[in-house]
Amino acid sequence: MKHVLEHVGATFAGFTAVMRELYRVTAPGGIIEIHVPHYRHGSYWSDPTHVRAFTLTTFKMMSKAMNDKWIARRANYTMLAYAMNVDFEIVQGFNSVDQLWLAKIESGELTREQVVEAGETLWGVYREVKVRLRAVK
Repeated sequence: MKHVLEHVGATFAGFTAVMRELYRVTAPGGIIEIHVPHYRHGSYWSDPTHVRAFTLTTFKMMSKAMNDKWIARRANYTMLAYAMNVDFEIVQGFNSVDQLWLAKIESGELTREQVVEAGETLWGVYREVKVRLRAVK
């Protein structure tokens, strides 16, 4: 799913229905790949049809194993896997760097580590969140 999820599920109930349907139709152990705009990039905010922002943590919240770890630690996260009755494990997930920042790496102006550090606080560094999820059934 490339640039779909940010357009659907403006309400939690609607978003839950979408994620439950994705979970239902994915075979046990099946992989789904999702790309969404990073919430700190202009491409997210410039489109008025975007109704939901995502981070890698959003997808971690959909893992019952991760939820169980957080529950044991009494961590302050929403246990989406249990709230939505889904269970996805992240197989691969990363923030895709915007071309302007990639050029800074390629020119030697900045290291990849410096760009990753900048991406934690600055706007426009990351263009997308890309994640591959495995359905745990």
